Amino acid sequence: MRSAVGETAPDDGDLVRAAQAGDGQALAVLLARHQASMRATAIGMLGAGFDADDAVQEASIIAVRRLSDLREPEKVGPWLRAVVRNAVKMQLRSNKPVPVDDVAALHPPELTLDPAALLHDHCLRDWLWHAIDDLPAEARLVTLLRYFTDVRSLSDIAVTLEVPVGTVKSRLHQARRTLHASLLRTAEAAHPDVGKRTEARRREAVSTLRAAEAGQFAGALAEHWSPDVRVTMPTGLQTQGFGYLIGAMERDLNSGVRQRLTNVIAGTDVVVWEADFVNPPEDPLHCPPSLAWVMSIRQERVVQLRVVHPRTRS
Repeated sequence: MRSAVGETAPDDGDLVRAAQAGDGQALAVLLARHQASMRATAIGMLGAGFDADDAVQEASIIAVRRLSDLREPEKVGPWLRAVVRNAVKMQLRSNKPVPVDDVAALHPPELTLDPAALLHDHCLRDWLWHAIDDLPAEARLVTLLRYFTDVRSLSDIAVTLEVPVGTVKSRLHQARRTLHASLLRTAEAAHPDVGKRTEARRREAVSTLRAAEAGQFAGALAEHWSPDVRVTMPTGLQTQGFGYLIGAMERDLNSGVRQRLTNVIAGTDVVVWEADFVNPPEDPLHCPPSLAWVMSIRQERVVQLRVVHPRTRS
């Protein structure tokens, strides 16, 4: 694709339209052009320092995900500053989920927080995922949970990873700084199609859950999982191997409980399945509303599973 960035400086509207069409370099120019005003907005609310820098970096990540929703390209400057203000508010309510919908006034009312919808622009999606895949493993995992799943509150992430909330904040800070720099650096590069990876993982999730309902859960696990997989349940119980997981699934199924897959996030070494519990009519509170399977992958096999009941929903 020919970039909109040439010898003469294009206006903001042209850059937005080019970026919405998949021109990563145009988006990088936009972010660089408005960096000073975005930072001034953050400093005005937080003062100079790391917190203001964090807010700008978080706003830049959100902008990559949400630019395709901007209906008035010429107003990208005010839109970016609104995203910064929103990111600052989230820092001030640090245990709340990232509210990428708080700028709703700038978007049509039918806007959705479904991660698949937020990443529907293939070129920008692949650019963002390339940067995420380049993060260190610990920073990558907290980024995936924070931005793309219902396990997004700092407290939920801390429980999932069995680390203090302060550690989660530190890893997110590292991730945002690295992502921001990587996005600007790799704007012109070609990136692998993340959609294919996600679709393969989605098929695997669907087939595994169907196998469980058909009484073939053990065989499905053996196909894609390490026999020594480490499993952490929502109660904190830690086990190894398939035994407890198979038993828990059988108990749920025998009670009439099913899992309805709602979302799949596929990183290079982390995969997350999200599902709603479908409880039987006679026992509607048998299981919590939802769960997430947070899986670590090594050599194409699941080596660790953390099962989580998110306390926040999008």
